[in-house]
Amino acid sequence: MSSACTILVVDDSPVNRQVLTRYLARMGYAVETADDGAQGLARITAGGIDLVCLDIEMPNLGGLEMLAAVRRRHSVADLPVIMTTARKGSADVVRALQMGANDYVTKPVDVEVLHARVEAHLRLRILSRMKDEFMRIASHDLKNPLAGVLGYTELLEGTVLPVASLPPAAAGRAAQIVAGVTDCARRMQRIIADF
Repeated sequence: MSSACTILVVDDSPVNRQVLTRYLARMGYAVETADDGAQGLARITAGGIDLVCLDIEMPNLGGLEMLAAVRRRHSVADLPVIMTTARKGSADVVRALQMGANDYVTKPVDVEVLHARVEAHLRLRILSRMKDEFMRIASHDLKNPLAGVLGYTELLEGTVLPVASLPPAAAGRAAQIVAGVTDCARRMQRIIADF
């Protein structure tokens, strides 16, 4: 998983960027850096970023402001953000998580903890994408046979049932059955549309 993933490290401290870059590269990730939130957003917009390690305190556009901008464009499943900051207070942690951070790691960074959290969030991202792809395929593949069922029920309602030589009670029951199938098929259409 690591070799195909690119992590963006956003931190105004050259030393912190270098340390995190070295750790993450040793773990097998491709690493890109930005020294403030504006550069970080530009890099994300360019594409190819799988996870962001984000400092809070930075000049110009700080980490929480960048996080808010990221969450306006990307869900927590689409682009995981791990706050990597010296701020250790529970209020800071809670605020970042409420704003959409996936995780929070304090500096100095425990490399093994960071590695475990990065791996966990990247696995969740992959699973989310697999789920989305499954839903897309499933909804597409369910639409075609369902359209056929609805087409046949319309054909039954429009041509076969009115001219059938069935006794009135049987014709009424057949019409109820076709109406029930049509109703179920239309409910399935709504469920598929909700996917």
